[in-house]
Amino acid sequence: MEHSEQDQLQIAKAQEEVEALRRQLDQHRLAFVTNPMPLLVYETATLKILDANDSALALYGYTHQQICSLSLLELFSPDEQRENNDLQVELGRPVNTIGPFLQRSATAQDLVVSMITFAFDNSGVDTRVAMVLDETAQHVAEEALKSSEERFRELFENANDVIFLHDLGGKILAVNRAAEYITGYARAEVLGRNFDQLVAPEASAAEELPAST
Repeated sequence: MEHSEQDQLQIAKAQEEVEALRRQLDQHRLAFVTNPMPLLVYETATLKILDANDSALALYGYTHQQICSLSLLELFSPDEQRENNDLQVELGRPVNTIGPFLQRSATAQDLVVSMITFAFDNSGVDTRVAMVLDETAQHVAEEALKSSEERFRELFENANDVIFLHDLGGKILAVNRAAEYITGYARAEVLGRNFDQLVAPEASAAEELPAST
């Protein structure tokens, strides 16, 4: 049975629409599925997760089916949910940058993340896309540095030896308790002064004497 010219035009138009849809799907795959940034799509009203790309699955450790059975709130730690009563409101805004927050992976590993969220029309359903910024490694490094600084401060303050910290020009930046006790100077009296000002005049004069031949 031969198609009329009108039928052929309709078929050609339908084929063009299918091809255009295929191109859109390919673009969607490039922009979403294979994006190195973890991305989540969720329903605004319920916060139910509708989709997640491969990077998000790798970050959270869920399968696609598992993560799509969750609400976005379920990714947050229980403490975070209790302490941030406005989470649902913040996650529902058309555009927002929030965090950092403590979340949990499928294996109960702590994750420190921030999120950039924006509105997305998903076939008429009011949804949001969340770009997840994984700050866990940075947070761990900062905590390690903080712990190291606290340990140094404890050793510095409690040392039995007199310790002065000064810059290359001799300006005193810090002193410990032993330095205060031995010298009789209060910390506030010496900070910012030059170390030479604390040296006894006879000691300075002795240093300036030429060596005997």
